[in-house]
Order: sequence, then C-alpha cells, then structure tokens
Amino acid sequence: MIFWLLVYGNSSVTPDALGPKTISDIDITRHLLKYAPQYLEPNARPVSAIAPGVLGTTGIETQEILSGIVSATNPKLIIVIDSLASKSIERISSTIQLADTGISPGHGVRK
Repeated sequence: MIFWLLVYGNSSVTPDALGPKTISDIDITRHLLKYAPQYLEPNARPVSAIAPGVLGTTGIETQEILSGIVSATNPKLIIVIDSLASKSIERISSTIQLADTGISPGHGVRK
C-alpha cells in the first residue's frame, strides 16, 4: 500500500510555496522500507512525495507527471496540497478543501 503526497506550487514564489515547503515536514518512507527497514517503526507505511513544479518552469503539466507516477507505483491514496489565492482575507489560513475529483490549479483566481 503506497501513499503519495503531491504538492503544487512554486518554491521560489512565497505565496505559492506551501506545497513544496510541506515536503520537508513529511516522513518519506517508501525507499527506507525497501533499503533500511531497521530504521523505521514496525508499522511504518510507504510514503512518497513529489513537488513537480509548475507548468511555467517545467514545461510539463502536473497531470502528465502524476499519470506516470500512478502507472509506475499504483498508489492507494494521493494527497494533494496547494496554496489558496483569495480576495477575502478571512479565507486565508482558514480553508481546507477535500475532494475526490481532483483540483484545477489557478481556477480559484478570478480574472
């Protein structure tokens, strides 16, 4: 059972860096379970993470990257973390969105 943490954002842009900065606080264990299981708790689960960057810097849609990862690893769960842009200051640091249909990066910003 593999769990993936997929984070969106651009670590070079402070308002968009939530996702990439989250990885530094997650225990990534998939490789350790295979190569060094003695250093993990007995019930540790395989967790992997990726911060694929944004289309503007990679030239690749995140969905394309994720499709390859899913095909290769067959994860049971994918958790996606992304920043929220809002015109309302009350929503900042107070909104969590859960969905089983995916997200559309950038669609929260009104044009």
